[in-house]
Parts: sequence; structure tokens; C-alpha cells
Amino acid sequence: MIIYPAPKGLGLISDTINNQAVYRCMAAFAFAYIVGTEALFMFYSNGLSDEHFLLAMSVLFNFIINPIVFWFVWSQRYDIDRVLFDSTESTDSSGKYPYANRALIWPSIVTFVISMAFLNWQIHALSGDLKRQQAIQLAWWITLLFPILDLLVSSLLLKLVALNVFQTPGFQKRKQRFIFLIRSLVRLLLLAMLAMSFLEAWGFQPLKMLSSSSGSSILSSTMDIGVTILLGFVIWEAIQLWMERLLPDDSSESAEMDGEGASATASRSETLLPLFRTILLILLLLIVVMSVLYSLGVQIGPLLAGASVIGIAIGFGSQKLVQDIISGMFFLIDDAFRKGEYVEVAGMKGTVEKLSVRSMRLRHHLGAVQTVPYGEINTVKNLSRDWVTMKLELRLPYDVDIEKVRKIIKKIGQKMLDDPEIGPNMLQPLKSQGVMRVEESALIIRMKFTAKPGEQWVVRRVAYTRVRDALAAAGIEFAHREVKVRLSDEMEQLQKLDYQHKLQLSSDNNAKPPEDQGAPSAEKAAVAGAVSAAAMSAVLSSEIARHKKIDDQDEQ
Repeated sequence: MIIYPAPKGLGLISDTINNQAVYRCMAAFAFAYIVGTEALFMFYSNGLSDEHFLLAMSVLFNFIINPIVFWFVWSQRYDIDRVLFDSTESTDSSGKYPYANRALIWPSIVTFVISMAFLNWQIHALSGDLKRQQAIQLAWWITLLFPILDLLVSSLLLKLVALNVFQTPGFQKRKQRFIFLIRSLVRLLLLAMLAMSFLEAWGFQPLKMLSSSSGSSILSSTMDIGVTILLGFVIWEAIQLWMERLLPDDSSESAEMDGEGASATASRSETLLPLFRTILLILLLLIVVMSVLYSLGVQIGPLLAGASVIGIAIGFGSQKLVQDIISGMFFLIDDAFRKGEYVEVAGMKGTVEKLSVRSMRLRHHLGAVQTVPYGEINTVKNLSRDWVTMKLELRLPYDVDIEKVRKIIKKIGQKMLDDPEIGPNMLQPLKSQGVMRVEESALIIRMKFTAKPGEQWVVRRVAYTRVRDALAAAGIEFAHREVKVRLSDEMEQLQKLDYQHKLQLSSDNNAKPPEDQGAPSAEKAAVAGAVSAAAMSAVLSSEIARHKKIDDQDEQ
């Protein structure tokens, strides 16, 4: 019922081996052992002599029971080897098992140990040493059941980790380690019992040594330490499973960046649970260490008192560390930021990538990693909460039709709101706020929209692109930056005179015959240009001196 495959049985043996072969072998063993031993004991109770009883028992085990065990071990050694050593390899195309040499070693050891155990049993039975005979009989049973129990434990563990409660990404990564630790513990217990049985059969009397005061103390301490460590391991695995079921997959934590700080925001529980898990791990380790020390006979009271004094001294010497930890606690209690949010703290911007006990790690949208201790944070500017309003500016010429621009922006905002890709990310449509200010060469018209946190960058790009195209289609150009220089009246008068003089020279040159045009006219033009430049320089000097005098008076 326990071993036979489903649906006729529970099918507790792993599917990696031939369940029916295991069932048939164990059924044959049970039938031969029960029927054979019961028949011999019945004959013995009816007057069969001791010599004939031992001879019949030797024949039963040597020619029937032990061969059944050896046949099972050797015929199923490849399947058992895969389970014992967590191997996923199977026979190749040529029918060879990759670990065939290993699959020859352990069956040979099992065969030798069972044979030697039964031989010792026969010797002690013939000598009449009943106590040693029982000890070697126990060793024979442990050796016989070792692969079966190990196989059963492995199969049960595989079925256990296949339950829905264990289906978390984190546990799948450490599943093999969990199975290895439990199986190693079971194997150590079986090997310890086997060693004790053989030592007892060989006359070393380990049970008597353990029953003494010192032996019982060592055994009790060892068992307490083992139970404490095992219990701590089980509690930690339960805590991790509980938290992993509340947290998303680790692969989803590294949200895709769009180049300007947009990323997926974690919930408050996803932000606090990793820190809570770290604190629980520290507390659990302290409890396990204290329990182990207590089991070893160490008085933990003075240790706690000394640790408190040392803790006070360390606290005075590391006030900055304590400040960072306490500040971080209050920031997290206030829910000032969460994992995945885009924040500005201590003069730095970035996405919150990791939160530790004393610091936070920011990932700048250009890729740089910044670590900020909580104690350095005075204010937090969170750009990823609830909604974000972004204001955009346009530089348009003075003569633009402002009402026309307003209608164009409003129309674009409505289209963006109806867009199936952009619309769900917008909370309020794009709209114009009119002229915000007047600059030297342009009117500054502002428009704004409200979007979901992290999506404002995409909406902004689309808004700029569509507004530019719509204004270009309406014949409205953007204003360019330019500088206009206004001269004084004297400078404008000199420029006019210079211009008139150049026109006069040009007309005179055109009126003269070609042979009269030449060096004299060029010399006159050069002289006139020099005179004009000197006059302009004099005027500029006087203007600069006048302005400097005014500035000096203003400073006084």
C-alpha cells in the first residue's frame, strides 16, 4: 500500500526508479522472512534442537533472504544511485550509465557489510552470546534498511517540496540544499546507529559508556545542540516561505528603465518585508547561538551583562551609525519612500534600488549607483507618489495669435487623452496656461498636464512632438534667441553721415571717366573711412565714460 505506485497505492517511492521492482522485491523479502522464520520458530517450539534451528536459520538467510536483498541492490543500483546522489543523468544511447563505477562501489560495500553482519551473527549464535547476537542483528537490519529508508526519505522530500506552499522562486533556488540537509541528517542518524550496533557486537560497549554520567551529559548536549540548530533552520525556512509568498519574483524587481527614472514602484510591504526578514535573521541567530552556548555549559548571564556594557560603549563610539539606523526606521514608518520610487534626497536623484538597515541605494537614470546613509537625509522629494504635474514652455514670437495656440494645445491634449497608449497614463489632459512671461525676443507660453508617476517622461516627449508638428502645420514658428543693440543719437547720426558719404563717393566715381578713377578716389575713400571711424570711436569713448560715471554714482 505504501510503496506500490498510484492509483493502487500511495506511491511514496520516487518516480525516478522502478516502483514495481521495489514493490516486488520487498514483497518477496517480507514473504520469505515472515513465512521462513515463523515456520522455523514453530518447529523449534515443537522440539527442534538448537543446532538444527541455527542450521536451518543459516540456510534460510544464506540462500533465500540475503540473495533477495543482493538481487535488489545490484539490479536497481543505477536507479538507487541516482536517488542517493541526486543525479539526473540516465543511461546514454549505448546503454551505459555515466557513474557506473560509483554504482559498483556502494553496492559492494552494502553486500560486504550484510555478509559480515550475518557471519558475526552466526558466530555469536553458536557461542551462545545472546546480547551480542541481538546487537549484530540490529546492525544487519540497519544495513539492510539503509538504502530503503534513504530512498523513502528522498521520495518523501521530493513530494513535500512539490506542494503548492513551497512553490516560490526563492525556495526553488535553495530546494536542493534543503533536501540535502534533511537527507544528510537522516543518513548521519542511521550511520550512528549502525556504528553503535557494530561496536556493541564487537564488545566495545558504547551503550554502557553513554549511560555513564559524562557520556549521558555529552549525549544530552549533542542532542540539544542538534535539535536547536534543526529547529532554527526549520523556523527560518518557514519565515522565508511566508515572506516569499508575499513578495514578488526577484526577477521583476529590476524594472525596465526608460532613461529618465521611470520604473515599477513596490508596495509598502515589499519595501519593509526584506528589512524585517534581516532583523528576524539576526534575532534568530542570536537565539540559536545563545542556546548552543547554554547546551555546552556556558553561563550566558555574564555574557549578556558584558555584551550590554560593550553595546553601550559601542553605541557611544558609533553615534553616527545609530543615527542612521534610527533615522531610517522613522523614514520607513512615515512611508517617505519605497523600493522602485524615483526620489531626490541629499542633493542626489535616482530610483530606490535597495533599502538596508542604515542606508539606501539609489540608481541614477544614467546608471550611476549612489549610496545615501539615512542620517544624511534632511528632506525627501518623492517624484513617484499619486500623481505628477509637469509644466512645459514654448517660445513663440510677439505677433503670434495666442488664442489660436491655446486651441491647438487643447485639441492635442484631447487627442492624447483618447490615445490608447498614452491616455491611460494621463490623469488630466494637456492644456495651455497662457503667457507666463515676456522675454527680449519671445513670448513664453506655458502648457501643463498631469500623469501617473513615472510616466510623465513619455507623455512629455509625445506632447512636445505633437505640439511642434501642429504649430508647424498652422504656420507658427518658434522664436529664436537674438540680441538687438540700440545706439545713441550721436552714433546713429554718424552712421547716417558715413552712409551718405559712401553714396557720394560712389556716385562721383561713376560720373568720372574710367581713366580718372583709381588711386586718388581710393585714397579719398580710405581717408573718409578713417575719419568716420575716428569720429565713431570718439563718440563711443564719451558714451562709455558717461555710463561708467553713472555706474560709479549708483555704487556710491
